[in-house]
Amino acid sequence: TGLTQAVGTEVDRLNKTGQFIASFTQAGNLPLLDNDKATILYRMVQEVLNNMVKHSRAKNITVSLNASEKLVILALKDDGVGFSISEKMNSGGAGLTNLQNRAALINALLYVQSSPSNGSQTTIELPL
Repeated sequence: TGLTQAVGTEVDRLNKTGQFIASFTQAGNLPLLDNDKATILYRMVQEVLNNMVKHSRAKNITVSLNASEKLVILALKDDGVGFSISEKMNSGGAGLTNLQNRAALINALLYVQSSPSNGSQTTIELPL
């Protein structure tokens, strides 16, 4: 689908920079998503990847897409420096807030796990 190709293209772009070893895996067939949902998911992936590029100092980035008839799960993980989620939420930066707002627009759940020096993982769960 378009979303799968677009995410794959983003991962390819990361690899071409030579700064990261990025990989993309997919399990299950992505059901047809309406364009609005697919676009918002893609923008969320871009936002997370941009944050990883800018801030993580990671070597490895993995993106996985798991799909079933009822649920789409996108997980983005890096092995970078990590961060304190509470500090980021209180620092006035818009990144995490934008992600939460976008998730809410499509009734998706957003999970961000990170701590200093332990990398980060962002998971987006979209019930269908």
